[in-house]
Amino acid sequence: MVHALLRCANMKTFILILLSMRLATSHLYAADPCPVCKGEVTTVGKIKDDPSNSRKNEWVWSTSPECGPALFDGNSLICKRCWFAKQPMKPDAWWVRSTVLPDSFFIPLSAAIRNFPAPPNLANYDQKFIREHRTDSISFMCKITPEMTSKFRKYCKEHKLSLDLTEFKSGEVLVVVSKEEAQQAAPSDVEKPPK
Repeated sequence: MVHALLRCANMKTFILILLSMRLATSHLYAADPCPVCKGEVTTVGKIKDDPSNSRKNEWVWSTSPECGPALFDGNSLICKRCWFAKQPMKPDAWWVRSTVLPDSFFIPLSAAIRNFPAPPNLANYDQKFIREHRTDSISFMCKITPEMTSKFRKYCKEHKLSLDLTEFKSGEVLVVVSKEEAQQAAPSDVEKPPK
């Protein structure tokens, strides 16, 4: 009986040692590949901080004080190839990217979003993957005239886009235009060489 208890205690010790080794070396194990491009995923905290990071993904590295608190922290997952980041606290595995560079997305933005008649140098482009759905959007703030509103509404109607206009006390309007599409294949099934 004593011998059986010792064997059991040794087995528990052995299991605890194995578990502690796994925890101590967990940083050596790679995360699953990016669902968008199959690139290497790491954490935001492991990416060297540099001012150009905001162009890679403005959701992660916002340089604007108006944007409020960051949604991502050092432990948030991010792809080192396409710069999509997994939004924390979202059970549906949202992967998002935001940038001022409309042609820099691994899976190109819809032409209707890329060609939206936004005022020059004001637009921010977003892409989100949520389950089988992809949403492309453009957003910007500007002083808006009735002619611009009419132009935006006409363009959105012609291209089956949603339009949201939010006016602020300053007189500026936040314009958000989006297009949701069902993804034909999972984003990771799309093969495309990096730019």
